[in-house]
Amino acid sequence: MGLDMILCRVERPMLPYINYSPYDAKHQKPELYNKMKPYLHTRHYTPGCKIESLFEDFGYWTAAQVHKWFLSKLQVDSFYNHYYEVSEEWLRELFAICLEILQKTKMEQGDIVAGYTYISRVGNDRDDTKPGHIIANPEIARRLLPLDDECFHGMTLYDGNYMAQIAETVGILGKALFQTDFSAQAICYHWS
Repeated sequence: MGLDMILCRVERPMLPYINYSPYDAKHQKPELYNKMKPYLHTRHYTPGCKIESLFEDFGYWTAAQVHKWFLSKLQVDSFYNHYYEVSEEWLRELFAICLEILQKTKMEQGDIVAGYTYISRVGNDRDDTKPGHIIANPEIARRLLPLDDECFHGMTLYDGNYMAQIAETVGILGKALFQTDFSAQAICYHWS
């Protein structure tokens, strides 16, 4: 089981309604649906499946350390997964943190954990490792954007996968920051 996170954009007049489903509004609150209608986008998740949404997605990712950062800013419980507006200032702060990690972190060859062997009767439980890239100076990443220590939320090692998620996050945040008119639009964060 993993953590899925979305960063998306909505037009500011729709902010009060971001946690209403257009489908439910259409069938239960027609007056609300009529307000939403000019702002709706059609999403195509799979062939033949169209869903109306107030949001334009900027990115989808599973970087648990980013989720932990957003939760600390939003000051909400991790199981209360509505859409939340995030400020331009917060996005710029996270963007700068990720860039600093990418610029100051050094990678080196090392063994990464690829699995775990459980041998209860023998008592030889062990991590299964394979050659890979690890962060030579993890204290930078640990200080700026620490991993989430809850297994449910994903990785627990500062390695090449961590760095790939940081690079992916820079791309998502860059797109959101540079393609959004913050006076007319808002960026929202959602997880499930």
